[in-house]
Amino acid sequence: MREATAREPQLPPGRDRLPAGGLDFLALLARLLRRPRRGDRRLPVFWLVRPPSAADLMTVLRRLVGQGAHRRVPHAVVDVAALPEDADLSTVLRELHRQLCVEAFGAERIRFRHYPLADWLMHQSLNLGVEAEDNRAVLVRRLRDRRGQGTAGEPLAAGAGGDTTTIVSQVHPFVGLAFVPVAFTVIGGFLGIFRDAVAKTMEKPAGDVTLLDQLQTFGDWAKDGMVQTSATAFLLLFAILFFSVMLHVGLFDPLTRKILQIAKGDPLKVMIGTGIISAVVSLSGDGTTTTLIVCTALIPIYLKLGMRLMDLAVVLILMNTILNLLPWSGPTARVLAVMPSINPNDMLRALAPGMAVAIVFVMIVCVVIGIRERRRLGIQELSASDIDAIMRKGERTGDADGGEPDGTAVGTVQKSRVITTVNALLSVGALVLLVLGVFAPVYIFLVGTLLAFLINFPRIASLKAFIDSAAPDVLQTVIMVIGAGVFMGLFTNSGMSSAVAGSMVDVIPASLGSQWPIITALISAPGGFFISNDAFFYGVLPVLSEAGQSYGFSEFEVGYASLMGQAFHMLSPLTAFIYLLLNMTKQDLGEWQRAAAGWCLGIFVCLVGTAVLLGHVSLAG
Repeated sequence: MREATAREPQLPPGRDRLPAGGLDFLALLARLLRRPRRGDRRLPVFWLVRPPSAADLMTVLRRLVGQGAHRRVPHAVVDVAALPEDADLSTVLRELHRQLCVEAFGAERIRFRHYPLADWLMHQSLNLGVEAEDNRAVLVRRLRDRRGQGTAGEPLAAGAGGDTTTIVSQVHPFVGLAFVPVAFTVIGGFLGIFRDAVAKTMEKPAGDVTLLDQLQTFGDWAKDGMVQTSATAFLLLFAILFFSVMLHVGLFDPLTRKILQIAKGDPLKVMIGTGIISAVVSLSGDGTTTTLIVCTALIPIYLKLGMRLMDLAVVLILMNTILNLLPWSGPTARVLAVMPSINPNDMLRALAPGMAVAIVFVMIVCVVIGIRERRRLGIQELSASDIDAIMRKGERTGDADGGEPDGTAVGTVQKSRVITTVNALLSVGALVLLVLGVFAPVYIFLVGTLLAFLINFPRIASLKAFIDSAAPDVLQTVIMVIGAGVFMGLFTNSGMSSAVAGSMVDVIPASLGSQWPIITALISAPGGFFISNDAFFYGVLPVLSEAGQSYGFSEFEVGYASLMGQAFHMLSPLTAFIYLLLNMTKQDLGEWQRAAAGWCLGIFVCLVGTAVLLGHVSLAG
């Protein structure tokens, strides 16, 4: 510092007012003025605060650091006395951030990428009267909601030049599903790409189709897609309301308590229990029901033990993927509809061994994840009082994920053994009718929801409060189904779906015809992901079947092989109920797909390998 003082530059007037060490400090700043224009950006940071009784040195310092070419020393000055009376620390930091981001200071503009997140965190409030783990879960949930909603940072760096600093928001899945196909079809309309498809829809010559005709037809296609998915949207609407009532009145509390008593705070046992419960409930053949029941019972346990909800979402979908191959589920039923010569019992006997192997594989996955979580979290000793505390918290909040952030609950009738018994009979009856297929699923849950409202909410105010509390979950899920309908309507009616299907078949050379069942299984993997099951099984499968028969393979072999790709179908954004799963577990679609894709590949290998070993799928005709 003596050397710097010896070569001290001419300082601005007012240096006689500097306290001890002030000259050395100014000399250091003067040396910083001579740093290279595009040199090292790792500069020392000084935070100077002037007490009210001290001399005003800020003016002197600001003149000094403002000298030199392009004012090379980054600096900001805030007069706290001039701020509003209600200004707090976050206000001061915001002004400092604004000043530092506006100027370039002779080099690249400074960016504080994480400041908007820090500013958001400073404005969050938590309850002091609850456990730290509960507050942590609430904060994590808010962060995930903030990220999932694509919240942009505030324009904190707005200055004289009009510059702003924001966080690039993520595209919401609904926007991606609905807007992207709309944009592409509109662009294609201007380019005339879809003129023939529009002419076919309007039953008029392609030369007479105008741009307005195309735009109007695009709207009709989108409406057709939404109509096709409307039944699923209403099913999810009433299923969510039905099971939300059952959750609210504590119908699943005994199941949660039993799992807690068996697991006793061991993440490995919880993961194994997750796999077993997911497999048992998936026998219903309905993904919505499986998601609601499993998540309702297990999310409080995961939050209490600090386990990752991503693991719950992955294991649930893996098990549901396997059990979705049962004949009363969608994919196999479509195969049987397209190929009526196949006996359902024969198909079930052929699928059962591969499904069993795949279930064992998923249980091994549960063990692997459970061991990893046990190493990360350890085993928590949960006493009877701890379990009671968890259950009381669930009753207090009335929500599977810990309730509202403020810990409030929605009012309901007083619980009684009679009402609980009636609710249990109502739930079991709905599941039985669902499996038997006596009525349409949407009708079952419609009637079930109405009865649940009448039984549990005799007062209008209580029912209104409950519906208000359930509305966010319902809306976020149903709106995704509507987006998927727009995507499917435009993708199918425009001919893009047929083009994709035709490309999948045409790309296979005739020399590989002797391996057609394996080829069919490989085609079914991307086919089940990129296009809907209806489009694949009703549009692509007949073409695959006809080609397979020309190579000497039976309908059964081709139909069986076409089901192998269902290992990946549940990851498709066209699968409606996954948005309910992601909403309940607060997961991002892309991250969840990446986490589950590798395990889905394992299921695919199990199904295909077992089919080849048992001779259900021949390697040569």
